[in-house]
Amino acid sequence: MTRRLDFTKADVNYLANLCHNCGACMMAGLMSGQIQMAIETSGSAGAQMKAGTVKGLAVSTAKRSKFFPDLSTIAATGVPGYDFQTWSRSSILWGLIQAA
Repeated sequence: MTRRLDFTKADVNYLANLCHNCGACMMAGLMSGQIQMAIETSGSAGAQMKAGTVKGLAVSTAKRSKFFPDLSTIAATGVPGYDFQTWSRSSILWGLIQAA
């Protein structure tokens, strides 16, 4: 929701909010032409960008990414103040730690 609301600051006529089950599903939709734009994590999009199958337009963080130094930020391309960071976590059952 945060990502979509922030785009109201830009001159965007329509931005549909489509949910995908996973990053791979979103990338498949993007590469097949079913969707024209995606805000995706670098883990899912990075390999496809390097392969040339999709084009990165900007990063969602306030500062440029050291992993994609050629990409500007969304804030710098027309949505002032835009800053959205993703995070991941790993979980494990406590019993597995004790068994190890």
